[in-house]
Amino acid sequence: MEESVRRRRQKPNWFLTALLFFSCLGLAISMVLTSYRQSRTAELLRAHDQIERDVDSFESERDELRRKIQYLEGRSRISQVAEESLGMHKPEASEMVILSLESLP
Repeated sequence: MEESVRRRRQKPNWFLTALLFFSCLGLAISMVLTSYRQSRTAELLRAHDQIERDVDSFESERDELRRKIQYLEGRSRISQVAEESLGMHKPEASEMVILSLESLP
C-alpha cells in the first residue's frame, strides 16, 4: 500500500511540473508577442510621422511652385520678357489699327 501512495505522490509532481513548465512557456510566448507588437507599433508610428513630414514638405513645395507660376504668368512679367527678349513694345496710339467686325469675311 505504501508503494501505491508513493506512486500517487509522484504523479502529481510530474503533473505540477508539466503545468508549471507550460504556464511559464505560455507566459514567455505572451511576453515575446507583446514585445513584438509594441516594437511593430513604434515602427509604424515612426513611418507615419515621416510620411506626415514628407506631405508637409511636398505641400510647401507645391505652394511655392504655384506662387512661381502666378509670377511667371503675370502680365508685368510677360510684358518685361516681351520687351527685353523679343524687342516688343506697347503700341502708340498712332500705331493702333481698329478693325470692325463688318469688314471680316
